[in-house]
Amino acid sequence: MERLIYEISRRNIRPLDRSSLWQVNTPEALRRNGGRGAEPLRTRVVILQDEPDVFGHIKLGPQTRMFRMSRHTVSAEEGKPGGAEQRREEAQTEPVEAVEAVEAVEAVEAVEAVEAVEAVEAVEAVEAVEAVEAVEAVKAGMEEEEEEEEIGGLEEVPLTRWQKAAITRRRNQELKEATATEKVRANNERVHAVAKGAIKRALPDYAITPLTPLQDLAKELGVGHVFVKDEGNRFGLPAFKILGASWAVYRAIAAETGQPTTTSLDDLSHAARGKGIRIVTTSEGNWGRAVARMGRYLGIAVTVHVPRYMDEATRDKIRSEGAEVILHKGEYDDCLLTCRHASQETGALLILDTSFEGYTEIPQWVTDGYSSMLEEVDSQLQAVISRPATHAVASVGVGSWAHAVVAHYKSKTPTAAVATVEPKTANCLATSLDSGKIVSVQTDVTIMNGMNCGTVSDIAWPYLKNGVDASMTVSEMQAHEAVVYLRSHGVNAGPCGAAPLAALRDLKKLDWLGLGPDSVVVLYCTEAARGYEVPTSE
Repeated sequence: MERLIYEISRRNIRPLDRSSLWQVNTPEALRRNGGRGAEPLRTRVVILQDEPDVFGHIKLGPQTRMFRMSRHTVSAEEGKPGGAEQRREEAQTEPVEAVEAVEAVEAVEAVEAVEAVEAVEAVEAVEAVEAVEAVEAVKAGMEEEEEEEEIGGLEEVPLTRWQKAAITRRRNQELKEATATEKVRANNERVHAVAKGAIKRALPDYAITPLTPLQDLAKELGVGHVFVKDEGNRFGLPAFKILGASWAVYRAIAAETGQPTTTSLDDLSHAARGKGIRIVTTSEGNWGRAVARMGRYLGIAVTVHVPRYMDEATRDKIRSEGAEVILHKGEYDDCLLTCRHASQETGALLILDTSFEGYTEIPQWVTDGYSSMLEEVDSQLQAVISRPATHAVASVGVGSWAHAVVAHYKSKTPTAAVATVEPKTANCLATSLDSGKIVSVQTDVTIMNGMNCGTVSDIAWPYLKNGVDASMTVSEMQAHEAVVYLRSHGVNAGPCGAAPLAALRDLKKLDWLGLGPDSVVVLYCTEAARGYEVPTSE
């Protein structure tokens, strides 16, 4: 009984008979070639039956893997019992796909085998270690099927010393490259952090916003401290959005014009105007005004697409920054789609605080810009109570701001709890968390209009899914009551800015997140007071 050896190479699977194997590196071949032997097999995988005496005569390439199949034997003689015909018949009925592919190769097209080879070849550019892992994953899947059918598994042939040395060299090289990459990344982060701070300080009306203590509320809720980070006046605008918009616009234009991140605003403005750059965005209010303000600083045109429910007063404020405002009949998500198409058709630079497939870099810069506020809070808490926050409550629209909050606290104070809050009428994050995946929701008009978004940002989702400790929704009346409370305590908040307070009250009622005497809670009030229709019921 002769056992077969199969060579799997690019898009092909073929049997090797005993003679072709022995011609690879027989003693005669070694003598003929001055001891060098033939070229190594350059296959991705070699699958073969039990043939211990053959192993010592196969010279392998650095990415070749061998497996020994333990059960199936065939005769080399056609027509005899156990011969090729029997082999074909067994191959066609064999329940295990990998075995079926090998045993049926001389009789059928072996579609499954070709697919398996293509799957292996897909990792051809990957380094040896990753290739080994991929093959082992294939083997593991085969073993699971074989266990079900009580069929013998694949026995992996141990790597030779030569192969192990090759893998070690590759691993060392990968480690060196990874270390170098990490050093470059860390250096770039330091440079960008300095640049971000410099740009922020270079903007007109720069000032650190106040962190206001609410000791009456802390006593009422039975917690140690409650603070409100009041973003009602950031660079002369009534919301925090300029922090993300300024850094994202700066980085995007620098990239578009080939300028380094050490470029001054004046030089960046000159480069942008020289290339005729214009910006397009979509917004429910504060974001659009912040982007428009950056356009005014840099002397470039900005177009803002806005949804049907934006009131005339808010549109006028965006126009006051010199931007063009286009009112749509649809919701925020409809606006977003139109805005994307406008960017593609006109070549305008798309500046958004939400991400989607193929558009992640600029939204990440937005999130990076928001981190400035979080760093301010850390310093302010250290100065006042010499303790970090134990709980943070942040509002959610598309999730870019909450993304920044989660990334900050979970990296610097892993034990800190992060709670998010949304309107009940626009609860895209809460719905997505319940489903375990991003789910778009139909929204309705809300006084928390800056949070009226139906879909979570793609790049924010992994952070929110894994880092949010409690996802809350609040009603119109709850938001309004929180506005009234904050105003009575010197914080001039709008409904979006007051929503975290409404969420905190619910968290305490539900006894969630371990709120107690040692807790230090920070509420992020992201919006100043503005006009809205006061709700009359829940």
